[in-house]
Amino acid sequence: MLVVDDIDSLNPDEQKQVLELGGLVGGTDSRLIFTTRFNQSASNDNVIKLDGFNLSDEFPQYIASLRERIDFPDLSPASIGKIHEVSGGSPLFSESVVRLLRWYPINEAITEWKGARGASVRDAALRREIAQLSLEAKRILLAVALLGEGSQVELSELLGYHKELVERCLGELEALFLIATPALASQRRFRVPENTRRLVIDRGADLITDRPRLEREIIAFRKQSGRSLTKDKRVALAISQAAALVRIGDIKNALSTIRDARRRTQNHFDLLSYQATLHLKEYPRQPENARKLAREAYMAGCRKDEVFACWFEAEWDVKHFVGALEAAEAALHCKAAGTVDWMVRKSAALASKAGDFAKSHAFDTAIKTMFEASGILHDIIKRTKTDGAADWQEEQSKQHDQIWIWASLDATGLVKARAQLDTLEKFWALQDFRINNLRRLLSVMDGVASSVTRSGNRIRSNQRDLVALIIRKVESLYERRCRLFPADSRHQGVRTKLDQITTKIDSALDSLSEQNRKHITSIL
Repeated sequence: MLVVDDIDSLNPDEQKQVLELGGLVGGTDSRLIFTTRFNQSASNDNVIKLDGFNLSDEFPQYIASLRERIDFPDLSPASIGKIHEVSGGSPLFSESVVRLLRWYPINEAITEWKGARGASVRDAALRREIAQLSLEAKRILLAVALLGEGSQVELSELLGYHKELVERCLGELEALFLIATPALASQRRFRVPENTRRLVIDRGADLITDRPRLEREIIAFRKQSGRSLTKDKRVALAISQAAALVRIGDIKNALSTIRDARRRTQNHFDLLSYQATLHLKEYPRQPENARKLAREAYMAGCRKDEVFACWFEAEWDVKHFVGALEAAEAALHCKAAGTVDWMVRKSAALASKAGDFAKSHAFDTAIKTMFEASGILHDIIKRTKTDGAADWQEEQSKQHDQIWIWASLDATGLVKARAQLDTLEKFWALQDFRINNLRRLLSVMDGVASSVTRSGNRIRSNQRDLVALIIRKVESLYERRCRLFPADSRHQGVRTKLDQITTKIDSALDSLSEQNRKHITSIL
């Protein structure tokens, strides 16, 4: 349903164009209603005539109600009858005539405006009323008309007027132009009636001389909440008011504003998300409330970047790294802005989760989880290439150093050496070719040598095979690094020590073989 109000405010050619548009739209499932005081274009067959208020009781009651917000002379029943005659009982037209009575005698007002269009009468009243306003009130009037709706705290921030000045001007305007809208958390809100709003905006140049600047300031003000736009006007207005309160440090009333709006919108997910962020601005912070609401907002359908950031931060605050990981993965799945940043957060959450596993002595799981974190950093390094890659390589190195410690804790003997070697192979696969990792091959070989030496004559053939496999893999990793960094002079020192340890292992194995032969001979 599309309603086009007051088409008599247009000239005849424009009215015909509106009706032609109506004919096009009317061919669809949509329906249109046009309202006018003077039918100059449409066929009478398509017109439904609506009478105004009747003179017997409705119209006098309406005139009396106007006195609650408009100051005008007392009217006799005869004068009320004259206004009814010229207006046809139309509320808007009658209000405009009544407004003019503050400057015109009733007979003069009726004579001058009889038969005029409603917009013309309203415009005449508006011109007179604007002339009575202070300069500050004029700017506030246009600001409210352009905003659509606003509260004292928003107008104060937007215009740079102190609270007392804004309140005084609102009192000045309230009797003429503004209508109070439902308050949010005791914060009074105002708007300009739609018919008057159009006239105010059209007369913007009569109100202030720098309208373009005010319009730019309003655009910037609307962006100040730092949040994505929402389609629900009620939600947008509540967030705008709350954001203005936040900027003056009034978190308590900002929270009250959002809670009030939630009750009116059945917990709209954008309000859940915004309230979650407010809990992180409280002192002290309330991350438990924030993570609960952020998760609820996501589950309700919120996919805006802010909800993921708040969710992750709140989970991180309470050291619930599983929840932080959940938030990061949700952000990546929903393609939230800043993919690399979310990959970093996911890696950090995994690394912290790995630390929790290690505290429980679940070292295998800790290593697996930390490798997942390292794999994400590896992907980031490939994405960023030279731009910031060094920072992520350093972070990956720290993760690998921790993995190396864990890999050295949960096993002994040849099993430990094999686990360490597997770990180093994964480091190589993740492009971690640091010289420290090459030197760690010496630690692996030292472990093999110690294990063989302690075995006495009890080493089995499968253990010999494992020793041989480890030596081959160590040589393979060493040769690979030499090919990648042929000019690195440190290789020679590692090579010398490797040869020494390998010789020691070979001697121990030969000695064991000789002992075994002697043992067999003695038995025979």
